[in-house]
Amino acid sequence: MKFKELTRKIFSTKKGKAIFSIVIAAAILGVSVGSYKGYQANEKAKQEALIEKENEERTENYKSLAKECDDEIDAIGTVTAESEPLVKRAEDYYDGLPKGAKEYVTKYDDLVKARTSLDALLTSKDKADKVIAEIDGIGDVELTKADQIATARTDYDALSDDEKAMVTNYDTLTSAEETLTALNEKATSKDTEVPSQTALNKKSKKATTKTKTNTSTNTATTTTTTPAPVQTTTDTAAATTPSTTTTPADTASTTTPSTETTTTQTTDTASTNASTSSEPTITSIVDDNLPGSRGTTKLVTYSDGSYGVQLNNGTIVGSDW
Repeated sequence: MKFKELTRKIFSTKKGKAIFSIVIAAAILGVSVGSYKGYQANEKAKQEALIEKENEERTENYKSLAKECDDEIDAIGTVTAESEPLVKRAEDYYDGLPKGAKEYVTKYDDLVKARTSLDALLTSKDKADKVIAEIDGIGDVELTKADQIATARTDYDALSDDEKAMVTNYDTLTSAEETLTALNEKATSKDTEVPSQTALNKKSKKATTKTKTNTSTNTATTTTTTPAPVQTTTDTAAATTPSTTTTPADTASTTTPSTETTTTQTTDTASTNASTSSEPTITSIVDDNLPGSRGTTKLVTYSDGSYGVQLNNGTIVGSDW
């Protein structure tokens, strides 16, 4: 059967027409469905390509941000007590990164080490700063600041070598210690000088007394061996002096030395005392005529009003001088 006759036969009946319409519709529908699926596949491919591109761009952006963070960490360099701003900047930069970008930071461990080192240095710096303040607080060195200086030295010695290197005024501490030592030595010297000077004064006083005693003895000897001066001679002196010129020792035991002799002794003694001491001078030596003295002692009067007693051996007693 030819196609034309088949077509005529199909369209000649309602049923045939309906079947033909269904076939044509199915064909058209099949074409449409196939086209839609193809469209969907095409759109999906486009979407996947777009997402992949976006992911690549995001990854590149993450890597770029991570690289900048690594650069911030590198900028810290060798950690010192002054590195805190750099460490803080790098930490803030890292904390602000997207989570995906942090995965690309290659020097995060270096940042952690830098923070650990910085914290240790800041602690050491605090210790060193405390010692620096203690040393600055010493000020002018005095004996009353001995404990303050000792505390600064103890705290300094307790520091580590690195911490000691941070103490910029250590020379001030050593200078204060040297000054304190000098003040202590000076104070010790003064403490020992006082009894020493007292001893010297006592020695000087004894030497003066001895000189005075010797002077009095020499004066007595000179007087008894020399005739009395004419200007003050009395009849008693003239009668007494010649009889005692033979022996100076006997003269010392003479019961009635002359008034003129006393005058001569006063002059000679005053001259001697003036040349040997600035102490009060003897103004007179006379018999004390004390009961029981038998004329063997003499009353010695000084220019300051004090007095003493001269024994027959020439020693003067009973006076501070």
